[in-house]
Amino acid sequence: MPHARDVTDDLRHERPFPPSRPSPTASDWRDAHPPLPETAEYAAHLRDVADDDVRYLAHHYTRYLGDLSGGQAIASLVARHYGATAEQLGFYRFDVADDGVVRYKRGYREAMNALALQPAEVDVLIAEVRTSFRMNSAIFEALDA
Repeated sequence: MPHARDVTDDLRHERPFPPSRPSPTASDWRDAHPPLPETAEYAAHLRDVADDDVRYLAHHYTRYLGDLSGGQAIASLVARHYGATAEQLGFYRFDVADDGVVRYKRGYREAMNALALQPAEVDVLIAEVRTSFRMNSAIFEALDA
């Protein structure tokens, strides 16, 4: 039976979190603009769930499928509104060819369905996806403040 980590293997690479407040003029933006508390909380939560395959998968699903679906539009808005540089928007770049996005998303969903999670695991997955959405929303709300 497939394992939850198997679903994430295709896009398993390090991508930095987007800066909390990107600045087009700060070459030292990583030091000059430390993460917002909401960003730090989300990063800490990800470290906390990293060893729980189902909860980890929920965040991977949210980040990758969400960003493949709507993240490109978000990246454009962040660039326009905050003047973010290409380096700062690296979080939204994927190593998937444009014509492969639909194929990748279909394969991802098929791999998730093949996991045959137990009902309790499905409940955990759904709860953690909701947590992921909530934490991501908190970051965007903080950026808007």
